[in-house]
Amino acid sequence: MRCARRGPLLAMRQFFWRRAGAAELAGRCARVLDDPTLPRDLLVWMHAALAQSWYEIGRFNSAQELVRRTRAMLEDDEYPEVRGALAMTAAAVYRSTGQPDRAAAILRDMLRRGGDLPIPLRLSMLSLLAWHAELSGDQHAAVEGYQRALIVAAAHDLRVHDLELRAGLARALCRQGQLDRAREHAQRALAQARRWDIEDGIAESLDALGLCALAEGDLRQAADRYAEVLGSRADALDRADAARAVAGIACCLAASGEHRLAAVLFGAAERDLHHAHDGAGLGVEPAFRAAAQSCRTRLGADEFDTAVRDGRGLHPSQARAEALVAAARCGASMG
Repeated sequence: MRCARRGPLLAMRQFFWRRAGAAELAGRCARVLDDPTLPRDLLVWMHAALAQSWYEIGRFNSAQELVRRTRAMLEDDEYPEVRGALAMTAAAVYRSTGQPDRAAAILRDMLRRGGDLPIPLRLSMLSLLAWHAELSGDQHAAVEGYQRALIVAAAHDLRVHDLELRAGLARALCRQGQLDRAREHAQRALAQARRWDIEDGIAESLDALGLCALAEGDLRQAADRYAEVLGSRADALDRADAARAVAGIACCLAASGEHRLAAVLFGAAERDLHHAHDGAGLGVEPAFRAAAQSCRTRLGADEFDTAVRDGRGLHPSQARAEALVAAARCGASMG
């Protein structure tokens, strides 16, 4: 899952990642780019792959420079898929360097140009724009964006994108207070993810259902949903999904009066969500933000900040374990 966020060269990069780390792959590509015997098609694709590799290992300036060099190699109507991949890489760099508006502008410009842009790549861009609207707090635009992307996915039978899009739509609808519609989309996504055994699709769908339960004040249901996320295999669980589940359980603890432990878990979640949410951390989710502020009010600023620092020092696996124990306690006390 997260097809849109990871870019159109995901499958190719995953193939190599099993045999070499990102830095080693980048080094191998870089060493052959000046080989005059390379066919043009291969050269162009290797430039695009290397740009994404630089992004993956945090060499953002190198990634942007290679994007510029590769674009300069291309004629206006040449290699639309490569142009799209480069736009995705450039947008990812801008998001990671605190410039989400520039990232969104690049994707909108690419979509406006249209042309022969492959449909899966177009769909990835639509999904990323909807996600950007989520992070920016414009839930109306997020709902419209996810709905538009779902229409494109259905028209072209691209069902692999359906789970992520429905989970995103459910989150945005929940924040708008449209809980029945949100739950319907999240449940459909969960059923599909379980049928196809897609672990991160299950996690995203459970997260959306957890948000709905929090919005309704059903703390036992919320704790159960988030505990189910954390019960996934550690190697199959995305770190951001785990962090959101930890934050969701912290919300349940805050509501049940365990403010210090909630603050500790908020600290652990904030650390891992900061990068995934373009620096917004807990702030992207109103429910998380409100519960954290409640803890701060109850504990006082100094004690809250100390607890948050303690949480940031927890290893992710330790934070997950603490949250699972707390979720079981919440479920028992509300049973």
